[in-house]
Amino acid sequence: MSKITKLRQGLGVAALLAVLATPTVQAMPGGAMMATHHGGGPGGPRVEHMLDLVDASDSQRQQIQQIMKDAAQDSRAQRESLQQLHQQGRKLFTAATLDTAAIESLRQQTQLIHEQLSRRMSQAMLAAAQVLTPEQRAKMGERMAQRDARRAERKHQHEPARGSNAKAP
Repeated sequence: MSKITKLRQGLGVAALLAVLATPTVQAMPGGAMMATHHGGGPGGPRVEHMLDLVDASDSQRQQIQQIMKDAAQDSRAQRESLQQLHQQGRKLFTAATLDTAAIESLRQQTQLIHEQLSRRMSQAMLAAAQVLTPEQRAKMGERMAQRDARRAERKHQHEPARGSNAKAP
């Protein structure tokens, strides 16, 4: 297998991971309500769009949607815990006296939950990537590279406009 083919496959897997992770990442800080509000969640519009771009079969779509649905269900308790920790953090940071030890403990708990969520989503994304063919993953990688190039160009075009509004110190 050539280096280019391996690179394309790697890009395809990375692209799938990025697309499949997006709804769940959006869901994490705000919980399920945020995911619903933004149209995210397992098998959401972004995933469907990418599956359309690679001409995924009905069987592949069903498998990937089930993988993502299972991952979301498995992660529900952690997302709820994050909501509770967020509320606790708000109380700690707005208290009359700051409890540095409690804030640090809260940070560590949050980091642990994020790690658990990340691990579960990585497993789901790998399982979903395995449903697609190498050609589909490569095509997805190409589409993601094109999208990244468009974003970089837009960012480059808007940077001078942002700089001109900056106030001198």
